[in-house]
Amino acid sequence: MVWQIGPMARRVEDLWTMMRFLVGMDGTDRTVVPVPCGDPAEVPVRDLRVAYFTDNGIVAPDAETRSVVAAAAKALASEVRSVEECRPAGIDESYDLEMKMIGPDGGDGLRAYLKDIGSTRIHPLLEAWLTKLESCRTGVAGFADDWASLDRFRDRMYAFGNRFDAVLSPVASRPAVPHGMSVDDEIFRGYSYTMTYNLCGWPAAVVRCGTSKNGLPIGVQIAANPWREDVALAIAQVLEMNADQELGLIHV
Repeated sequence: MVWQIGPMARRVEDLWTMMRFLVGMDGTDRTVVPVPCGDPAEVPVRDLRVAYFTDNGIVAPDAETRSVVAAAAKALASEVRSVEECRPAGIDESYDLEMKMIGPDGGDGLRAYLKDIGSTRIHPLLEAWLTKLESCRTGVAGFADDWASLDRFRDRMYAFGNRFDAVLSPVASRPAVPHGMSVDDEIFRGYSYTMTYNLCGWPAAVVRCGTSKNGLPIGVQIAANPWREDVALAIAQVLEMNADQELGLIHV
């Protein structure tokens, strides 16, 4: 799957409480596989190697977002084994590759689904989304090439994961935008910071680490290696505690 929806909560500890109910085979959800889910409280945070980057090469974040991510990395440096500014190779392909993987039919599958459920009125935001998918329409040979590109993408991320236990980055290129603007191309491409981990299947957590001059929350994304939700949540909790105790450090 290209992505998996996760829980949202006020505090990191609440996320872990919910995760306990979500993991494991239940005989109903075929997408759940029987893998261990570690306890974030048992993660040896002091031994973790962490990378961070503030620009994915697709859309440069605004100054406030870059500042918050860099400050969060600095705050984390005293809590873990190492923090290094390092960007995974090839993640500047994230946006184009994700769009190709979900839109090889130009959105026809989604249109057929809407017809099947009797939905005849399409919201303007969804219509704009379908328009974007139209540019990704391809044939079998083109889709095979895209799958080969995805395999290469995942290979590079796997190699990066052998060097680091987690990576910090922006969640998006800017704080929240007015309703209806999210599909504007410049803004929408800024969501590619999450698309990277959709493509490689890594777990990621987001925690608020700062506030913009307009009073909007600025989050930091923590991605970890496959099946290491416990690592992502453990680091998220450290950053959350730091933001609570030292707002002057990472509050814009």
